Amino acid sequence: MGLAGELKPWILLGLGLLGLLAAAWVFDRVMEAVASRPRVEDDDSPQAKRTRRATSGAAFALQQVFDPGIEHVIRAERDAQAEEDDSGSGEGNDADEPGSFLAALMETLKRVPIDPEEVRRVLTAAQRAGCDWRPLYDEAVHDTLAARPYLAPTVPPTARVAPREGHLA
Repeated sequence: MGLAGELKPWILLGLGLLGLLAAAWVFDRVMEAVASRPRVEDDDSPQAKRTRRATSGAAFALQQVFDPGIEHVIRAERDAQAEEDDSGSGEGNDADEPGSFLAALMETLKRVPIDPEEVRRVLTAAQRAGCDWRPLYDEAVHDTLAARPYLAPTVPPTARVAPREGHLA
């Protein structure tokens, strides 16, 4: 094999160490240059203020995309509560007529994607009002598919949207 074959791994190791040393030196120079640069926060010039505002505004907008904050949660809770109140079971209400439940079901079935829990809420409210929910659901599905046959794969089966027994109280 010879002397050249035996030295080759040692040469490669030495070159690798020299490369790491050079990379560490370059990294040290870059970090020192960044650290010695005047900080924008300490500068009160109009240009520095505009830069700070633009940067913080962009950062805030990006944060709002990933973390919408408490306002979004509160708004979503209010919307959900309002929907439940709309489909509530007030006695003697004209919203308790089968036609109003049919309209609410058809409106819910038009949305893409269809929310099975929303359909279940409407059917539960209809059952509480004394309506037979199965023919109501069948009619809503039939009417919706007659108008929009492309929704057929997304319509949930009856077993998936049936009112739960615990909700009948």
